[in-house]
Amino acid sequence: ARQIMVVGVGGSGPAVTYAGNRFLLLGLKAYMCTDFYLMLMAASMLSRQDVVLAISNLGTTREIVETAGIAREKMARVICITNNSLSPLARMSNPVLVTASREVTLPEEAVASLICQIAILDALFALIGQAQGEKSRETLNGMGKVMVKAGVMREPAE
Repeated sequence: ARQIMVVGVGGSGPAVTYAGNRFLLLGLKAYMCTDFYLMLMAASMLSRQDVVLAISNLGTTREIVETAGIAREKMARVICITNNSLSPLARMSNPVLVTASREVTLPEEAVASLICQIAILDALFALIGQAQGEKSRETLNGMGKVMVKAGVMREPAE
């Protein structure tokens, strides 16, 4: 993909940030949107070379479904992480990565859905890292050197 746009709102917001950061660590151009206005602006510039990763527990959140619809109109690929494989979001996504958490009724249960989303993201990142092979290691080493030079990280111990 030319670029990856990761979108989600509310309880899925932390998973969006996590995903965007991890894609960057793999050396992929990624940006995160948890604001609907920014989603609309960014989606309007998508093309068939782009991917949207939409994260929504119920798969019915209007902002996410609308953004995914615009992405499809622009011929971008839409991938979703959701707990509802029959949701409007799932119907416009390929592939659909399904979590296994209960429907959220209490704040504590929102944490369970977030943990499920992050588990799927970690599996996805492991697969991408394996597929990239040595490129992933080179990207991380290059980032590490920049961080050390900027003084925000120490040299790794040998």
